Amino acid sequence: MKPKKTKSTWAPSSLQATPEESFRTSVEIDSLRHGEYIVTVEVGAEAEALQILENVTGMSGMLSTGLMSANEIADEALSDGPHGIFLSRLGIAMVSLDPEQFKALSKQGGPTILGVEPAPVFFTISGLTADYLRGYRDCADALLRTLDPKRTSSSPDEDGTSVLSNLTWGLQITKVGQSQFMGRGIRLAILDTGLDLHHPDFVGRQCVHRSFISGETAQDRNSHGTHCAGTACGPANPMFPPRYGVAPEADLYVGKVLSDGGSSRGRSVELGMEWALANRCQVISMSLGSAVLPGAPHSIAYERIGSRALRAGSLIIAAAGNDSARRRGIINPVSSPANCPSILSVGSVDSGLNIADFSNGGINTGGGELNIVAPGVEVHSAVPGGQYGLKNGTSMAVPHVAGIAALWAEATGKRGQDLWNILLSKARPLPHDTRDVGTGLVQAPTC
Repeated sequence: MKPKKTKSTWAPSSLQATPEESFRTSVEIDSLRHGEYIVTVEVGAEAEALQILENVTGMSGMLSTGLMSANEIADEALSDGPHGIFLSRLGIAMVSLDPEQFKALSKQGGPTILGVEPAPVFFTISGLTADYLRGYRDCADALLRTLDPKRTSSSPDEDGTSVLSNLTWGLQITKVGQSQFMGRGIRLAILDTGLDLHHPDFVGRQCVHRSFISGETAQDRNSHGTHCAGTACGPANPMFPPRYGVAPEADLYVGKVLSDGGSSRGRSVELGMEWALANRCQVISMSLGSAVLPGAPHSIAYERIGSRALRAGSLIIAAAGNDSARRRGIINPVSSPANCPSILSVGSVDSGLNIADFSNGGINTGGGELNIVAPGVEVHSAVPGGQYGLKNGTSMAVPHVAGIAALWAEATGKRGQDLWNILLSKARPLPHDTRDVGTGLVQAPTC
């Protein structure tokens, strides 16, 4: 029987706004007033484009990251350098413009300046259940298991029934537990709120970390980044079971591009992406985004970034967003930057393989499609303070896909677009509209 389609209805943010969303709206407005813009330039015409930018803004000698190392990029991000920078690996420039300069630059157009867009403000994309309480419950259960080895936790199998295992339900249902691969030799970047560097499961783990938020270190004081890093790269044998990390032997790169408050500042996300590419990370996990209106086009700049990354052998994976309320018939479009054709968009399902109520859908065309889904409801992972907790969100689905991408990269040697293709071709089909699940549930390599 053909799956029943859910009616798609867009609800304005003013009708759904929580206090947090209202605050976010004010932050976005302030960011636009700040005058930070992304300029996409024509490939091969960079020198001419930079000259135009210098003429319009009055700058001289705009900084370029072309010859910078990854560490130099991170250092420059927090310096009091010039108010314009060309991110050569991404193919974009970041500049501060006043209204008159913006008008002048927008008039340039033509084959050199392809687009001038306000720099987006991104946020973490997740929600909490009884996070810490359930985390403590999991820790208590783990302690009991150390006293009674016969005691195990229960998790659903592929059909949603209960089985006994020391793996989270997400790792079971994506066949991570059946995979011989651990992500060895694959560089995986988590661009988020940082990592709890003192968490027992990460102490002693080799990790390259940098902060792109002025005044804040890479230490995670939000919990979002630690939870995502844990799902993607947590240890094979955590201090307290169950195992929750997909690719425990991947080389972990943590870029703090979202503040402890959970939002981006200025150029933090773009600089973090440039840093990840400079470090030759084959997989870049971004559990962040901003809401998109029905019919709205994707960002020219972020499509340039995604396509450049694929050509460089890197796969960017981003969250589809949590703006829907499916139980009320509301399905909103895939968020930015996941709505770009060259960035892999990830939606969420629960342990029964039902589409998560909050998960956005492929409402918009031309890149706004949803590509794949992963576990994103009551996902167990590490949180700051040496604890564990459950979180909901397409943010939680993204690191499942990122970790599994690392497994496939190790197993096959595939990179970039080829890695994208195998992830989608090996997904488990689901009895739902492709608008809501893409090609299906991500699956780990098992042979």
